[in-house]
Amino acid sequence: MKKMGVTAFVLLGGLILNMPAFASGQETFDNVCVACHGEDGKGAEGMEGVPDFTNAPAVWSKSDAELAQSVINGIEKPGAEVTMPPRAGDDELSDADINAAVAYMRKTFGS
Repeated sequence: MKKMGVTAFVLLGGLILNMPAFASGQETFDNVCVACHGEDGKGAEGMEGVPDFTNAPAVWSKSDAELAQSVINGIEKPGAEVTMPPRAGDDELSDADINAAVAYMRKTFGS
């Protein structure tokens, strides 16, 4: 008997996520984002200016599409010691990777 795979799509904050891509959201976070944002989402030690995602109502009040655009374009805040370069400094990150990471972060750290 041949098994057939099923791909599910989820509409989340105006973004359509392919469920297998959603599974890679944690992988993207662990491989790219964790260096600055820390495993627990509170910001890596010594990274002043990186938001604590576990206590960031201003971050989570934004839509997933807005958050993804912030990652795609990068973030530079006046007076911050660190900035986030476009695509978190990884030109290989696809929009799908970024969307999946945002969905993972909202599910894990958001309110």
